[in-house]
Amino acid sequence: MLRSGGVAERRVPMRLIRLCLFVGGIVMAMAWANRSAHAEGFFSKLFGWGSSKRTERSIEPPTWNFGFGGGGQRLDYGRGYGDYGWPQDTARYRTLCVRTCDGFYFPIGDNVGRERLYQDARTCAARCDGEAALYYYPLNGGSPETMVDMRGRPYAQTPTAFVYRKTLVQGCTCKPAPWSAETAARHQGYKDDERAIADMRRGEQRYAGGAAPNGEIDAYLMREGDGPRQTPWQGGYRRY
Repeated sequence: MLRSGGVAERRVPMRLIRLCLFVGGIVMAMAWANRSAHAEGFFSKLFGWGSSKRTERSIEPPTWNFGFGGGGQRLDYGRGYGDYGWPQDTARYRTLCVRTCDGFYFPIGDNVGRERLYQDARTCAARCDGEAALYYYPLNGGSPETMVDMRGRPYAQTPTAFVYRKTLVQGCTCKPAPWSAETAARHQGYKDDERAIADMRRGEQRYAGGAAPNGEIDAYLMREGDGPRQTPWQGGYRRY
């Protein structure tokens, strides 16, 4: 009896040892799992592994600095660009020359681009002895009432806007003074051109009728000299 009881007493500690080992194994497994999760989170942050949540980063379009300020100029790919990096304006305009003394205006250019504005402004200044300014408005939806000058100032807000419709301002004209030597020379040049054109037409009529040329065109060229100026029948601009 004592022997069998001793065996029973030895079996009880073995069960306890097995239970302790089993519980210890579970604790160690849980600890190892927690450690692995922590390590994975550390390396995923360091190398970007195993991260299921991805952050999206917006990429800004490139900018170019053309030397006009330090911030650079952002290009809009929906529009065209000229040789100097500026956006091209494809709109068409009508330009008018406005006398500042009474607000009277007359056309300079029709269906022109923005690159022609400065050229038309010089033409406007040459047309008037007094002060004049170039104004323009878009062909699509514009009118003289909405035209603006080269600085963007509206014509309707000027002090002399439409004054010519109400009163006649003395001395306000774009016609050169008749006693001006420059004007006299200019009109003499007009007469010479008209006379040359008339001579040319008469010569063409003779040639069409079979007559021999009489040298009228050659005489005109001799009067004009050897300069690079164009003759009226060459389709060029007037030289004045």
